[in-house]
Amino acid sequence: MSTELSIGYLTGSAKVTRNYLFTDDIIWRNPRTTRQMFFQPYESKKEFIYCARHTFQPMAILGLAILNPYVLVIVPIIMGGLSAVFAALGGISKLYGNESAASFYLDTADFLIKDLCQAIIDLVVLPVSAVAMLTRGIATGVQAVGITGKHTAPKEEFPPFEALSPSNA
Repeated sequence: MSTELSIGYLTGSAKVTRNYLFTDDIIWRNPRTTRQMFFQPYESKKEFIYCARHTFQPMAILGLAILNPYVLVIVPIIMGGLSAVFAALGGISKLYGNESAASFYLDTADFLIKDLCQAIIDLVVLPVSAVAMLTRGIATGVQAVGITGKHTAPKEEFPPFEALSPSNA
């Protein structure tokens, strides 16, 4: 995931500079319009991987929940419990003056909570992100083939709008 909670993969407010296995390096920018969210071709393979990860991970969670419904309860409890343990260890380390251990434990607790919250956000917006991924994938394929939606006809084919009005008849 990312270091921040977001739906930047959906709104286009995140420009991906590098992909890792579970995270990405991103640069924040202005979000896309609604039309661009669904129909703008992918800028790069990195952006596609970023969007696909946030679409397919929630699908995997849903598939796992169908196979074993207890996963929806057990995994958040385990992640929350581990986060609490790491936060407590970080607090204890800070009290004893061990700043490096405190930083490690508190960062780990923060990472676990953010991943859990991002997974919940991804599950909530899964239908929208799946449709966006489908339509943007089609737009990318259409662009790669060379078919574009910006077909302009010669001007002499169509009469001016004023010529079509009933007062000119």
